[in-house]
Amino acid sequence: NLISENYKKLIDERLLSKPQKMILPWKMRRGSAYDVNYGDEQARLAIQSNNSYESDMNVLARYGGGIVLDVGAAFGTVTVSRFSDEKYSKVYGFDRAGKCVEYANLHSPDKFEFFVADLEADDFRSTMQSFMRERGIKGFDIIFSSLVLHHLKDPELALRNLRRLLVKGGIIVVRGSDDGTKAAYPDHRGMMKAIIDKTLACPNTSDRLNGRKIYSWLTESGFSDVEMFSFMRDTSRMDMDDREDLFRESFSYRLNYFRKEWESHPENQDKFQEFDEMETLLAMFENEFMKESFWYVEYDYIGVGKR
Repeated sequence: NLISENYKKLIDERLLSKPQKMILPWKMRRGSAYDVNYGDEQARLAIQSNNSYESDMNVLARYGGGIVLDVGAAFGTVTVSRFSDEKYSKVYGFDRAGKCVEYANLHSPDKFEFFVADLEADDFRSTMQSFMRERGIKGFDIIFSSLVLHHLKDPELALRNLRRLLVKGGIIVVRGSDDGTKAAYPDHRGMMKAIIDKTLACPNTSDRLNGRKIYSWLTESGFSDVEMFSFMRDTSRMDMDDREDLFRESFSYRLNYFRKEWESHPENQDKFQEFDEMETLLAMFENEFMKESFWYVEYDYIGVGKR
C-alpha cells in the first residue's frame, strides 16, 4: 500500500480539492443497489455483527422476550447471536435473498426459522399474514431490524407495515448508522470527508445519513413511546486487528457500489475513473487508519418504538 509522493500530489490535485456533486433530498429515497451476495459481504457482516453486539444487547436487555421477527436477517448471524436467550421462545427471520435464507436455516439452532420475503414487495402484508396464520402467530412481541431501512425507497411505509405485525404493546428495535457523525484526527488531507462525499454522490448507494432519521421515521409511522440510544465506538483501545476490522466494516465495502456502477456501464470512462479514485482514496485512508496515533469514532443509533 505504499503510495509515492508524486501520486499523493496527483490525488490531492485531482480528487481531494475538487467539489463533490450536490446531494438532492429525493436521492435519499431512491433505494440502493446493495446486494448481500456481492463481494465478500458474508465475512464483512460477521465483523459488523461482532462490532455492534454490545450496542444491541444493551438495548435488548431493557425489554422482555417472547416471539421475535428479525427483518433483513441475511445469513442469520445477528439473529442467532442476539436472540439465543431462553426468554425468546421462538425466533423468525426473513430476507429477500434466498441463498442467505438457505444458509441461515442450515446453520442455526432449531428455535430459529428463516424464510424468504421482500419488505418492499406489494404483497408483503399478505405474505406475512399467510406465514403467521400457518404457524398460529397472532403477533410478534419484538421486531428487530439492523441496518436495513436505509436501503429502502420508503422506510416509513415499511415501518407501518411492520407495526401491524406486532402485538399490542409489542416493540420494534431499529439500528442504523450515520456518516455525518463520523470523526477522525489527524486527517490532514481530508480523505474521510472525500470518501463520504463521494459515497453520498454515487447514484446507487444507500442512505448513509439514516441514523438521525430513525426517531422521525418511527414517530411518523405510528409508533409510540419512541426512545433513542447511541453507542460510541472508537479506535483508542484497538489493536491492529480491531482497526482493520472496523475499517473493513465502515469503509472498504463502499468500493462495491462504484465497482457495480462501472460493471453496469463498462464503456463509460467516467464510471471507471470514479471507481479508480475511490479505490485510491480508500487505500490511502486505510494507511492512516492503521497508525496508532490516528483516532476515529463512529456511533450506533438504535430507536425503540411501541405499538
